[in-house]
Amino acid sequence: MATPRNIEVFNRVVAVTLVRLYAAFPDPVDLDGTDVGAKAAEGFSDETGEQFKLITVTASHAIHFLVREGFVHFEDDMRTLSGPEFPAAVLTMKGLTLLGKKPDAVDESSDRRPFIEQLHDVVTEGARASATDIVVSLFSGAVRMGMSAAGIG
Repeated sequence: MATPRNIEVFNRVVAVTLVRLYAAFPDPVDLDGTDVGAKAAEGFSDETGEQFKLITVTASHAIHFLVREGFVHFEDDMRTLSGPEFPAAVLTMKGLTLLGKKPDAVDESSDRRPFIEQLHDVVTEGARASATDIVVSLFSGAVRMGMSAAGIG
């Protein structure tokens, strides 16, 4: 089954966001969904208004997901109407740890570089197709890490 388009778009936003924060770590970065969305939209066709939606709505929702799930922290009390949507954003320990991990390999042909290196390639080379596989592996690692910390599995 092919990956639904909304999930592909979400994964592209996740890749852009995490690469941007990792490159600046430990320094906080002011993030705006519109800026992240514009970068994530590069190479997307806009026949159905997809780029517009990605830039104006979807990227912000994806970043909020990363915040809720504990990958990213931002200073909510620094938000202003004219300021950045996610002021002083920084990776959490969970986000930083996962990005530095190497994916679990099922076979020897799997890319064993750390997640951040793979995501960086996706963002700089525009390889949208691989963003989904990398983000799925990254989130799977987060779930396994959480289960291990809770003494499950």
